[in-house]
Amino acid sequence: MNEKKQSGTGELRSIIRTRELVKVYKIGKIEIPALKGINLDISDGEFISIMGPSGSGKSTLMNIIGCLDIPTSGEYFLDSVNIGKLNDNELAAIRNKKIGFVFQTFNLLSRSNVFGNVELPLIYTSERVKDRRKRVLEAIEDVGLTTWIRHRPNELSGGQKQRVAIARALVNNPSIILADEPTGNLDSRTGEEIMAIFQRLNRDGKTIILVTHEMEIARHTHRVIYLRDGIIPGEEIINEQISAGEVLRRMPKLEDKLLSY
Repeated sequence: MNEKKQSGTGELRSIIRTRELVKVYKIGKIEIPALKGINLDISDGEFISIMGPSGSGKSTLMNIIGCLDIPTSGEYFLDSVNIGKLNDNELAAIRNKKIGFVFQTFNLLSRSNVFGNVELPLIYTSERVKDRRKRVLEAIEDVGLTTWIRHRPNELSGGQKQRVAIARALVNNPSIILADEPTGNLDSRTGEEIMAIFQRLNRDGKTIILVTHEMEIARHTHRVIYLRDGIIPGEEIINEQISAGEVLRRMPKLEDKLLSY
């Protein structure tokens, strides 16, 4: 069961906190504001979703939270560390140790098998090969792909590819997982299977931030942050989250559908 960590005052501890976050892109003399003063607090162990139309600033916000980009102004604190004061090497270390990334398009290496793709974040660490292998095998087992370990991406289904991407995100045991439209390229059953993995990871204590266009997917999370035109016009607490496990139990399996024809 996921018990959210509290500060010494008894309040939920924020693992992510932004204050008046602004991001402006410059194209020649033209300035394009992407974020306009974002104030956001995400508690340790929370599972939130971010929703908004194209051009709302979702990708920009995720890039800054993931330490892939820096704001034009404002402050971003990750686990009480002011990210704006870190250099490139320190940002890379934060990304590698604290954050796992899952993308809609999987971003797998086509010439590497499941093991090689999951191992990738560990390649440049000083960890012993034996220990590295153990962590990779545990991550692959965690997403149910042990029997596919030697297969390459072109031999996997879309759902299996996303499981590889999740295992790769987990292999460094990050405290935060950022998932950008992780069910966007999947059918409804496979999407629920992926959400079931995220819900289990959240129960185990991971903080998960998920971008989605689908309200049905967002209702699997604790809280929905609405983003539009670079601002947060509102949010919604989901008091009764959809249980992916329950949905899957009610869904007919492929073999059941085939038998009905």
